[in-house]
Amino acid sequence: MVSNLGVTIEYPYIRLQHQIQNFVRFCETVVRAGSVRRITLITGYDERTPLAEMAEKLEELKQSLIEVDVELDVKLNSNIHDREIRIDNGWIVKIGRGLDFHQKPNGWFEIGANDMSLRKCLETKVDIYRSSGRLKRTRLSARSTQPNTQTLRTYNVKRQYLLPARHSPQ
Repeated sequence: MVSNLGVTIEYPYIRLQHQIQNFVRFCETVVRAGSVRRITLITGYDERTPLAEMAEKLEELKQSLIEVDVELDVKLNSNIHDREIRIDNGWIVKIGRGLDFHQKPNGWFEIGANDMSLRKCLETKVDIYRSSGRLKRTRLSARSTQPNTQTLRTYNVKRQYLLPARHSPQ
């Protein structure tokens, strides 16, 4: 039986090329999970936002998602500020820096230019909640290598790259 979960992402800055590319990477991750059938993007805009260009790129993404049985709904709200991912099963992820936590590479012919798992990252916080209340908090940091044992998922950074922590058997 295939799950019919939906994911809503509130993110005020899905306007420019690199921001839309980050959103495409997010959608690819959601598609790989296999249980999500609906993605709703609520994003912001202002008078400088290239709305026609943004709409064209998001429509292209929408069509590609249809091919893998995922529906994309895009809503504009000029008043949003915070970044949040809500999953229909009750999980809420507050993403401090948002989807833009990787550093731009120094050049497009270096390691990490294409494989995001090898790209240097910026410090940010990720809060993970259940709709019944706050569950756990984790901090992603390019400086810290000490795991926080009170987190739902701990991230260690090695050589300034974001890597999931390895949990040793107890």
